[in-house]
Amino acid sequence: MAARRRGRDRRAPRGTATDFDRRAARARRLGNEVASRYWAARAEGQRDRFARVRACAKSLGTIRATCRGCGVVHELPARCDHAWFCVACRGELKKAQRKRFGLARAGKLAAALKRGLFRRDRPGGRFGEKFMTFTVPHRGWDDRTGRYFVLSAEERVRLRDEAFPKLIREVRRYWRVQSGDAADFVAWQRRYEWTPGADGLGHPHVHVWALCPYIPRAMLKEWWYRALANVGWCGGRAMLVPDIREPHGKDLERELIKYLVKDLVGDGDFVAPETYATAYRLHDGKRRTQSSRGFMSRIPLSAPCGACREHAGHDVEFDRNLTDSFSTRRPRGNVVPLKRGPPWEGTQRFHAKP
Repeated sequence: MAARRRGRDRRAPRGTATDFDRRAARARRLGNEVASRYWAARAEGQRDRFARVRACAKSLGTIRATCRGCGVVHELPARCDHAWFCVACRGELKKAQRKRFGLARAGKLAAALKRGLFRRDRPGGRFGEKFMTFTVPHRGWDDRTGRYFVLSAEERVRLRDEAFPKLIREVRRYWRVQSGDAADFVAWQRRYEWTPGADGLGHPHVHVWALCPYIPRAMLKEWWYRALANVGWCGGRAMLVPDIREPHGKDLERELIKYLVKDLVGDGDFVAPETYATAYRLHDGKRRTQSSRGFMSRIPLSAPCGACREHAGHDVEFDRNLTDSFSTRRPRGNVVPLKRGPPWEGTQRFHAKP
């Protein structure tokens, strides 16, 4: 259990720049240079985050990707990739994530169709696509006063983050029983989203796409109630209305990846700065997306060349303005760094996985 907890901490580090500096100093004292450089880079990223967002509106530099197959050089603008504060990068991230999800979904649907899982006479029931939404209640019951009270923004996010893993465990257990020998074809992806809500204190919710057998709405409602009750929420079942439907048309990607974050309220005004800052603090360092095992593995690791359409890989070079004191994001295209240089170096070289 302790090892699993340490693994989660490594995947989703949270904290301020001071916290990361403290971790870097501790790793340096223990002689772990790799961890020391990692936490130092995290601290630098926290300090320079808003500077990168402001500079992203102008230019952070240019990424040059040279195809290994045909040698054509592609030039791309570098961006900050910060969805919470950069509107331009928010739109680009949504388009890229929708494309990746669409490719993975198409591969799963083709495999399920070939296996015959969509037949109505299939033993155990036919497979189908499901689009589910689970919302966190805005009120809770106080036994001492005998009244309902409004949950704070922190409590709403905490309920969602702690209750949904319990819910998905129940759902996956049900899918394993119902799917039988086709359990490997069950696929799902969940996305955490946050919108301001009617009261301005936040409306955290979960969107889930699944390729799975039939599941009754009443069972989902009961499991969602139990999950919330297990993490400390008190209230009635009538307050919970999980939505489940079978998607139709080509707007599934747009509906699943609708908002990375929404900073506007109904009348067009921006969310109160205090509320938005609280939401950012509660979501910083957390995984926004989670998928079933192997769902995203059908997507090629390297982006194809725009000229020869081959997956030979790219040599990526990024020339940074030496007057900038902050580092930039990794280039797109699933590239991995061969060597991460210090921030004062003007050039970083990457290569794409073959």
